[in-house]
Amino acid sequence: MINWPDDSIVNEEIRARIFELLNNGSSTALKEIEVILGWKSNGMCMPFSLIARKIGITPSKIYYILNHKHQNEKDKLRRIAKRKANNIDFVRYHSEILHFSINLPHSWSVIQDSMINPLNGEDPDKIINQINREMPEDIRTNTVIPIIFFTRINIINLVQLASMTNAIFRSSSGNVKDDPAVEIALLYFSKPMTAMDIYELSKPPHHFVPTGSRPKNGIIVDGMEGVKYYYTFIEKDKNRDQVYQKFLNIYLTEKMRGWIISCSSLYDQFLINRPLFDKVIISFIRDKFLITAQPVAAGDLAKAPRPNAEIRF
Repeated sequence: MINWPDDSIVNEEIRARIFELLNNGSSTALKEIEVILGWKSNGMCMPFSLIARKIGITPSKIYYILNHKHQNEKDKLRRIAKRKANNIDFVRYHSEILHFSINLPHSWSVIQDSMINPLNGEDPDKIINQINREMPEDIRTNTVIPIIFFTRINIINLVQLASMTNAIFRSSSGNVKDDPAVEIALLYFSKPMTAMDIYELSKPPHHFVPTGSRPKNGIIVDGMEGVKYYYTFIEKDKNRDQVYQKFLNIYLTEKMRGWIISCSSLYDQFLINRPLFDKVIISFIRDKFLITAQPVAAGDLAKAPRPNAEIRF
C-alpha cells in the first residue's frame, strides 16, 4: 500500500534542503528527497508531480533543476570539442574507387578504399528465397552475412543492401576498432531509391540498439538532400563485456546511386568527436566537383572546395 503524503507545502528548512539536493544534481538526490518527505511505496518512485506540490513548484521546474548542471557540463564539452576540431590539420583525400574527395584529420589512416564483390557473387534473390524457406524467425545461419539474432526481415534488408554495395572506404584515428572512425559505402541501384529507403534497409535491429533517434531530414551534403540518423550499438569485446558505440549515419542518393556516410566512436567519446565528424561530413564532394587534392591547414577547412554543401543539425 502506498503511503501518500498530503499536498501541503513543507516548511522552509525542509524546502531549502530539498532544493540543495536538486541543485547538486546527485544521482541519489531523488532518493534522499523521498526519505525527507517520508515516502514509503514498496519500490515505487515518488511522482515528480507530488514532489513539486510539496515544495511549491511545477514538475517541469524539477526536471530543469536536475538537468541544468548536466546540460551545462555537456555545453562546456561541446565548446571544448569545437575548439579542438578547429585546431586540427586536415588533408584532402581523393578516392578514385568511390569517386569522391573528403577532408580527413592528418593523423588518421585510410584502412580500406576498395571495390567489393556484393554478396560474394551470390544471387540476392536466391539468398532471400532460401531465407524465406529455411530460416527460423530470429536466427540467421547463412554465412554471407554472419550475424545471429536478426529477424527474417532484418536479414532480407541486409541482403538487399549488400547486393547494392559496390565499394567501401574506411578511415580511423588508429587501427583499434573502438577509435573514432568514418566509413563510406557506395551503392548502385537497379531502380531509383530515396535516402529514407536506404535508411530502412540499413537500420540495425532492436536487439543491438538500446537508443536511436527517428531519422531526420534537413541535411544537404554536396547538393544532395539526405537523411541523418543517430543510434547506439551494443556489441561484445574480447572479454565478452558489453561495449557501447554511438553512430551518426548520413544517407544520400542521386539518381541511380547512393552513399552512406557513417561516423562512430565509443559512446562516452562521441560528444567530443562530434564537431570533427561534422567537418568531415560537410567536406564530402563527388567527383564532378573535384579539384586537385591539396592539404588543408587548420582553420582553413571553410575554404576547402565544397560547392552547394551545407549541413544542418
